Amino acid sequence: MRPRIISVRNDGLGARLRPILNAVALARECDGTFEFSWPDNAGTGSGEALAPAEEIFSQDFIARHHRDGWLDLFDCTRGQGPKRKQFRSHILHKVQIGKILETGHSNSVCHITAFDDLREVLARPDAENVYREAFLALEFSDHIKTAIRAAQKADLSQNTTAIHLRAGDIVEKVHRFSGNYTQWVIPFPLARRLVEREMDKGRDVVIFGQDPVVVQHICDATGAREISAFARDHAFDATQMWFFETCLMARCQQIIAGGASSFSRFPSWIGNVEITNGYHLFDDETALELILTDATDAAPVSDLQKAFSFWAITDTYGQDIAPGERVACLKKAVQYDPANSLYKLGLINALIDAKGFDEASALLSSLIVQETQQHKWSPGCLRQVLFGLSFPNSKFREELLPNFEYLWAQGDFGAGLCIALTARAPGKINKISKIIADSGWEPKNFFSYALKTRLQDALTNNGTQG
Repeated sequence: MRPRIISVRNDGLGARLRPILNAVALARECDGTFEFSWPDNAGTGSGEALAPAEEIFSQDFIARHHRDGWLDLFDCTRGQGPKRKQFRSHILHKVQIGKILETGHSNSVCHITAFDDLREVLARPDAENVYREAFLALEFSDHIKTAIRAAQKADLSQNTTAIHLRAGDIVEKVHRFSGNYTQWVIPFPLARRLVEREMDKGRDVVIFGQDPVVVQHICDATGAREISAFARDHAFDATQMWFFETCLMARCQQIIAGGASSFSRFPSWIGNVEITNGYHLFDDETALELILTDATDAAPVSDLQKAFSFWAITDTYGQDIAPGERVACLKKAVQYDPANSLYKLGLINALIDAKGFDEASALLSSLIVQETQQHKWSPGCLRQVLFGLSFPNSKFREELLPNFEYLWAQGDFGAGLCIALTARAPGKINKISKIIADSGWEPKNFFSYALKTRLQDALTNNGTQG
């Protein structure tokens, strides 16, 4: 049958538009059809920029391609359950994309696009232009066209480097408690050095950032320009500003950003601009020195930015940094963000690596006692962080659990609790829960409900106790 390509995303603007570009491009390549859903979600990293589809696309475009009925079949959130499994089973991967491109046919009712780069699959010689062509095929509202035209006309030199400084939910809000997106954000000391390097090469630098205080600090120190300087003659709303910024970034000669943030990946696609992960431009010793030198009490940025800088250096460069230095950095992270239990778990993990077993156990015990003093979750509390670490995509769980297994083997019930509340195997959760229940460990009653709920969730999503 004729391929039916759809995009169903629940996250921010860039993370929605990249699969839409893939769906449009793939449908054009294989003579298929393209549809997309646009669910409401006020909690994304795009914030107020994530407007309803009716404000972003033309009415004709929406009438032809917008279908919210897909949301009844698929769970496009990061949750679990049958609809989530249904969603994942329909996601296209490169091998499937290649077969569809080769045959022009599909045996599935629909295919869901993700973030694979089609330029790596297409055989035609001008594949590099596929996203520029797909972007031009999108029909935007007049409101958004105004911002795109302004970006295309802005006075930008040809040798401009764009530096993207993500912040938002990863530094200040919920994702700072998960550790999953650390490399999407370049710490401000590293960002400043990147700007200096680019300017030393004779390049103009424009900073695209979410934290105005950090952006101003770096611009004052280096002479770089911030993106808002280009938009002063325009009264753009948040959505228009998002398109203005990304379309201006697409005109830059190169982009330096952190990780896989779609805000920078999207312009890299539509402008066919090389993008470099800023972390890869530093070795561990240089990065550590920059953090220790610049992320001080005197730095004119928020404490959360300082805390994130110390966390990021240990999370990104990991075992390349000596255990003692990781301990020192994570103590700083906890100092600047004392509500964040993820940083405290990271510190416990580093203390174990540094053979500071007694200090690690004492810190874990203190963290658990603190948790028992509040029945309801608060942002960054231990139960919230452990719940986040229990999800399949948790990167930090795999780094954390081996060391906690060591403490658990030494009879540390707090370590056993952390393992049980993050483990994926129902059998393991059940075994540890029974040992804790039969013990004389004082906090056991407080955490009994959390352990019971974790076991039920694991059985629901993983089947038998195994």
